[in-house]
Parts: sequence; C-alpha cells; structure tokens
Amino acid sequence: MGRWSRRLAPRFVVWLGAAPRGQWLDVGCGTGAMTAAICANAAPSSVVGWD
Repeated sequence: MGRWSRRLAPRFVVWLGAAPRGQWLDVGCGTGAMTAAICANAAPSSVVGWD
C-alpha cells in the first residue's frame, strides 16, 4: 500500500470482517501501519508482526 498504508489499512481490516479475539500474523509488516490497524480495529487476542 506504500504511502497510503496508514489511511487504507484500517478500512481493509474492517472490510475483512474478521471475528474478534482472533490471532493475526502480519508478514512483511514494514512500518507497522497494518499491525496498528489490526490492533485498533479487529479486537485481536494476539498480533505478531514479522518483517
């Protein structure tokens, strides 16, 4: 997503419609924008960011 990741990541996470308390793996997390969006919008039980 490049420079748009901070704006698009939250919308993408909501669009996925994942159930709360899920376990997430963000492979290639880079700046962490998607990881932050997951934490803020998906109510995860765990998140691992691997770059």
